[in-house]
Amino acid sequence: MLEPRIRNILRLREAREQARVRVLLRVLVVSLVILFSLHMVNPLSAWDERSPFRKEAPVELLYGRWMNTQSLDIRDCESWMFIGNKLVGKLVVDPEGTYHVYSNPTIPEYPYMGENGSYTVKESYVDSEGYCYYNVHTEALYGPCIFYHVWRIDPSGSTMELTWHYAEFPEEIDPHGFAYAKLRR
Repeated sequence: MLEPRIRNILRLREAREQARVRVLLRVLVVSLVILFSLHMVNPLSAWDERSPFRKEAPVELLYGRWMNTQSLDIRDCESWMFIGNKLVGKLVVDPEGTYHVYSNPTIPEYPYMGENGSYTVKESYVDSEGYCYYNVHTEALYGPCIFYHVWRIDPSGSTMELTWHYAEFPEEIDPHGFAYAKLRR
């Protein structure tokens, strides 16, 4: 009688271990379903700056010549000026970490705004719609003039919007604000 009782006790132990594994698998499946459901409710959470899934934007998109031709006299490709509180003109961004703003001082009603300087990309990321964002710290060569820019490039890589501030990186790009420009390749 002792031997069958010991075998039954050992079978119960195996059954308990199998039941424990089944319960753990069920908990895991339910947890994954809940996490997936929460992600579907808030799909942008994967693009949160604290998320490990946040994708860094390619810095090569910045390089080249960017022009705003909407208010620019196309006969003069070296112009840079303010039109209705909107900055328009030409910006050249080099891979070496320098930028150049071209100006035309011959237009008396607009101030000369030519500038050369250096830039550093402090942070970059791609949002859920494919726009590339760059937090760019610039420093003009002619003096202690430091700006905090946010540059946004559309998914096609053909349009850049930028905004800037003197003290900190702007939180958003505001097309209606004073410190805004829209440039095309």
